[in-house]
Amino acid sequence: MTCDPLWTRCEALGAGAGRDSNLWDHLHPDQWPAAQHPAIQPARGVTPERAYRAVNYDTIVLLLAMMIISAYLYLAHFFEWAADAVLEFSRTPQRLLLYLTLTSGILSALLVNDTICLMLTLLVIAVIGRGKLPMLPYLIALATSANIGSVATLVAIPKT
Repeated sequence: MTCDPLWTRCEALGAGAGRDSNLWDHLHPDQWPAAQHPAIQPARGVTPERAYRAVNYDTIVLLLAMMIISAYLYLAHFFEWAADAVLEFSRTPQRLLLYLTLTSGILSALLVNDTICLMLTLLVIAVIGRGKLPMLPYLIALATSANIGSVATLVAIPKT
């Protein structure tokens, strides 16, 4: 399936679904259903210059730095060492889930939840791999508790 940039007209593979038979071809782009969606309306008239000025590069640099630090910690086998310590401390899957939830929630209340999720995800994956546990419940607990914990901070993200 191919779509144009605004996802307004899609061409599905199959007979009679080409661009010539598109239902929206007779309409002006402002009349396409996606162009009338409330989420698209604020973007109308935004030039690329205004869009570039609206980007907060401090946040992008912070996340890039956290990814670089995570990569170096991974190369130094820090997460493997920490996974062994976490498994030895928690001893049961239920306690591991409880400690993960409390840790990510408290740290997200003190720091930005994006960085907590970024750093703890690698640790959770290492712990789950070593403990041979199901990954989904622990990753959902990490994301949920980080979002809940971020509500209590001064740097909370409005969408969460």
